[in-house]
Amino acid sequence: MFPLSDRYVLAADIGTSSLKAALIGLDGRLFAFARAVYPADNAGTGLEVLPAAAWEAAFERALSSLSQAAGRIRPLAVCVSGNGPTLVPVTEKGESLPPLYWHDSRVYIPENTDIHSYFLPRPAWFKRNRRAEYDRIRFFLSSHEWLSWRLGAEPFTALPHTAYTPIYWDHAQLAVFDLDAEKFPPFVKMGTFTGCVSEEAAPRLGLSAGTPIAAGASDFIAALIGTGTLEPGLACGRAGSSEGVNVCGISPAEGRGLRVLPHALEGLWNTGLVIPASGRLFDWYRGLTGQEGDYAPLLERLLSGPAREPHGAAPGVFPVFMPKTPGAFTAGGFSASAFVSAQEFPDRDELGRAVLETIGFQVRISLHELSCYGFPVGELRCSGGQCKNTLWNQRKADLCACSLLVPEIADAELAGDAVLAALALGEAADIKEGAGRMIRVKDRYDPDPLTAALYAERFDQYLNCGERFRRFLEGL
Repeated sequence: MFPLSDRYVLAADIGTSSLKAALIGLDGRLFAFARAVYPADNAGTGLEVLPAAAWEAAFERALSSLSQAAGRIRPLAVCVSGNGPTLVPVTEKGESLPPLYWHDSRVYIPENTDIHSYFLPRPAWFKRNRRAEYDRIRFFLSSHEWLSWRLGAEPFTALPHTAYTPIYWDHAQLAVFDLDAEKFPPFVKMGTFTGCVSEEAAPRLGLSAGTPIAAGASDFIAALIGTGTLEPGLACGRAGSSEGVNVCGISPAEGRGLRVLPHALEGLWNTGLVIPASGRLFDWYRGLTGQEGDYAPLLERLLSGPAREPHGAAPGVFPVFMPKTPGAFTAGGFSASAFVSAQEFPDRDELGRAVLETIGFQVRISLHELSCYGFPVGELRCSGGQCKNTLWNQRKADLCACSLLVPEIADAELAGDAVLAALALGEAADIKEGAGRMIRVKDRYDPDPLTAALYAERFDQYLNCGERFRRFLEGL
């Protein structure tokens, strides 16, 4: 254990495969970190079956780990972020039904309507297909709002700012979807207090009753804040099970596949691209080759030494993993994929290196597409579990031909939560001032010129192979 001052907050983030929590000082220092993985029996059958209770159980386990590391926990405030647009239906009796996950394909969108909401298509499907259950619903809550409610906060909907209102819902869209407005809690601005830890929740959590709860944000908003991506031209990459590249701009962009939303700061815009299978691609490879133990030694072995030289009778030809994108990952694996080699089938380490190259090349493709739309990215502020490995950071910089900046707190969602908690406590005048004081870059990884040149050649081969593979699939 180590001493804690009384100037820290408790931050938590509900992720796809695990919940993360940390004790973070108001000066931005990370005092303690914990990660609680969701049960394997849920993860193995698809995320749709993971109940909201699994988030709460993971939060309790994470708090227990933090207590073991830091002693008695007495934060100034609690702030939670989470994946979205996921909604949890909660009944009049307080029962939480299975979440309507952001990746769930069960949606209903009325024809010939101008719809902006990312949230309403799923509860609209729920009403049309499960009317009896819908009639019992008291309110719908996003993942982080649900956990905050379970801690003791009043039901609320955390809004980054007013430009996000149509992205969530408004009265006109609720009417179009034929949804009851009273089932959607009132908006509160992120970074404001929404209640306190209740007398009921405090004992099982090891927290003090009355600890203030600040309204958090969706994970990507928290990551923008936690990486300091708050100026036009700055970009961040959130790399975990999936991956997203986001660029801050002064105006909205248009383009196929782009995810364009208001930024965390009012008046700015966020333009992003999503890579649905990133870390999950490596997990798939580990399961396929029977290497499902600790991934760190495996990653170190695959990345040790310089970048691979082209080998075999045909110079420059190497095994490549080609996922079918978008939406390559399903609960059972990758729906259409192949390892491609012009020589004898390679060993499993070669396959692993090909998988890692594919992860990096998918990011490189995203950066190229953003550049084509007028958003050149020379530096990428990184967040997530992937950026905690120094060998991978350097190799990824070489693969992407882009410099990577890693903040002191690699899980930027948690750092963003801490900034929002500081804002609620009055310790920061605004988000930008708080982030400027609490968010710091720890390491920088620039592409090695020789290795990057080698991967530039291999990237062209990867694209050519991908195009041939695509044509092959279309001919089946």
